[in-house]
Amino acid sequence: MIAVVAFGWALLALPGLARRRLRLMEPLMEARLSALSLAFGSGLVVFGLVSMSLPTLHDGVGAHQLVAICRRLIHDLLAGGQFGGGVAALLLAILLVRAVTGLRRLRRIQQAAVIEPWVGHHQRDDNDYEFVVVPTAGFVALTVGGSTRQVVVSDGLVAALSDDELTMVVRHELAHLRRRHHSYLAMAALIDSIFGWIPGVRSSTGALRLALERSADEEAAG
Repeated sequence: MIAVVAFGWALLALPGLARRRLRLMEPLMEARLSALSLAFGSGLVVFGLVSMSLPTLHDGVGAHQLVAICRRLIHDLLAGGQFGGGVAALLLAILLVRAVTGLRRLRRIQQAAVIEPWVGHHQRDDNDYEFVVVPTAGFVALTVGGSTRQVVVSDGLVAALSDDELTMVVRHELAHLRRRHHSYLAMAALIDSIFGWIPGVRSSTGALRLALERSADEEAAG
């Protein structure tokens, strides 16, 4: 199962390592392939660690007959014996804690991103999203996905850009909304929380985020 974990790690690092070749593709295809590699890589790492740790965990709860069956079934795949199983169990516990922490942080960020009705100027669009102008002199342009769909810009940005420039910015943010890029970004944030300490992972999630921005740019440019 060490080979399975190693292959999962390779898939997690692949989008970052192959970003130059991936950028020869259309940005949306690059984003989808990067997300697929990250998702499968995460699943393989978890599957491999669970398989390696099961005999050790069963020993700990006294299920000796089940332990014997598991060991016979995966004897040729399981490397490291009790020591390897203990290390795998420890890594699984660390990943679980990081996953719970990451999910809570992601939920807080998503809730904080929604602009409440009493803040700024809200205009409901026919396509089921709100266009919001927030009262700040800073330059703000972002999209809020999920159940509350919003395109948010600031007074400062509106004042600084021409009408054509502002239209392009809004079209860019709408592309994020239409293509549900917030789902990809949420996955990237969660993978960073869980696996970000593994070399190569943050480079891969960064490549995914850049591909999403390039995709929105191209769609905005028409």
